[in-house]
Amino acid sequence: MWSTVGTASMSSDLGIAERILEAAQRDANQSDGLLMSDVSTLDKLEYLQERLLAGDECRYDERSPNTVNSLMGAVMAFIRFCHSRGWVTAVPKLERLESDEVMKGRPVTEAEFQQMLDATESVVGKGSTESWKLALRVLWESGFRIGDLMDFSWNDSRHIYPL
Repeated sequence: MWSTVGTASMSSDLGIAERILEAAQRDANQSDGLLMSDVSTLDKLEYLQERLLAGDECRYDERSPNTVNSLMGAVMAFIRFCHSRGWVTAVPKLERLESDEVMKGRPVTEAEFQQMLDATESVVGKGSTESWKLALRVLWESGFRIGDLMDFSWNDSRHIYPL
C-alpha cells in the first residue's frame, strides 16, 4: 500500500514538473517533447523551483518553500534514477529553498477556548467535566501538545514531571 501511495505522489509531482517545463519549451518555440538531458540541468531545475514557488500548475497563487522542496525532492530522485541508468550524465547540485518552520493551523482564540470549556460537560458528561476542563487549561496555559499532556505524570520519573 505505501509504495503505491508514494508512487502516485511522485508521479503527480513529476507530472507537475513536466507540465511546467513543457510550457516553458512551448513559450520558447522549441520542439515538442522533453529530453532528460535537457531538463536535468541546474538552470532548468532552478527555473522549475522558481515557477513552483510562483504557483504554476497550482490552485493557489503561490507555494510554500517547504512544498517546493518536497516537489523538487521527487524530481531530484527521478534524476538520480536516470543517472543510475546512464540516461543523464550528471546530477546537478540543487540548493534547497530556505524555509522557516511553518505553523500548522492557528492558535485558538480566547473566545474559542471559552466555548470549548462551556461545551465540555455536554461532550464528556457531568462526571468527567472537571478533569477534562483541567486538561484543557493545562494545554491552554502550558503550550503542551496533546501527546505531552497524555504522557505527563507527577509520580513517574520515566515521564514528564516537574522538578
